[in-house]
Amino acid sequence: MKKITDKEYYNNFVKNHPNASVLQSWEWGELKEKFGWQVERFGFFKDNKLTGTVQCLFKKLPMGFKILYIARGPVLDFKNKNDWEYFLKEIKNIAKEKKVDLIRIEPEIIKKEVDSNFLKKYNFRKTEISYQPSHTMVVDLKKSEEEIWKQELNQKARYNTRLAERKGIKIKEEKNGKDIEEFYQLWQKTALKQDISIRSKEYYKKLFSIFSKEDIHLFLAQYQEKNIAGLILTTFGKKAIYLYAASDYDFHALMPTYLIVWKAILKAKEKDCEIFDFWGVAPEKEKNHFWAGITSFKEKFCQARRINYIGTWDLPISWKYWIFVLLEKIKKTISSIKAI
Repeated sequence: MKKITDKEYYNNFVKNHPNASVLQSWEWGELKEKFGWQVERFGFFKDNKLTGTVQCLFKKLPMGFKILYIARGPVLDFKNKNDWEYFLKEIKNIAKEKKVDLIRIEPEIIKKEVDSNFLKKYNFRKTEISYQPSHTMVVDLKKSEEEIWKQELNQKARYNTRLAERKGIKIKEEKNGKDIEEFYQLWQKTALKQDISIRSKEYYKKLFSIFSKEDIHLFLAQYQEKNIAGLILTTFGKKAIYLYAASDYDFHALMPTYLIVWKAILKAKEKDCEIFDFWGVAPEKEKNHFWAGITSFKEKFCQARRINYIGTWDLPISWKYWIFVLLEKIKKTISSIKAI
């Protein structure tokens, strides 16, 4: 495994790989570097040919812990046992060299396609503490626009999308992030209503300054020239991701969120993406889950396919890992109590 320092070389491989994720893009690493992470990228080679990559994020955490985190990676053939074994061996060596206390990985592996138990053989352990969503829903963009409209969107989604148009909602697309201030105001309102924490405004500004305008898109729904909903979409490789969305609930009856999602789906199709990923839903049959409400909304756009990933896996490197896990559980318990 060799370090890669050429951005174009790295991104060309990742973008064109069937298991690509925007979280393994060079730009995502640059974004994380702005907020305290150290980033290194490596390639796997076979007969001098690049066959896989991984973007590693390193960070010193409070109380002296150090983590190696791999978000939606590595990028390789998940069904190739030899490639996986090579990766797991090499990443452990890197972790020891960097003196981290744990490796945490969240591979983009669909649960029903690959048996994740093989990770246990390499002393990885499943954890319920996750950074990225383990469950999502997707729209098949290989279908025609008419097929998506009729087969993916249910009757209520189609009705509300048309209703928003009849009510005079206009969708504005802004590629350079100039309207991020307006989006952030909507995001703050959404966070307050849903009682969730959000990142700083600077984070979203950096997101747009780092990514190419071809790979990131900001949509704003406007009513009588007032911004009432917003959505940030990434289009990287063959996958589009509904990354962030916000709205002003005072205008809920105008159904702007339906129209803005439909326009984002059309943009993703225009960009030749094959999948539109709704990026996070509640697990099946968990009606009381924190994401149950937003899941009900997203379901109206993609009746056909739900995806469950194998989740988050940790490899303890030092004895301090067990203290780290205990503190995580305590923090999660306190958060749950606050939510009651």
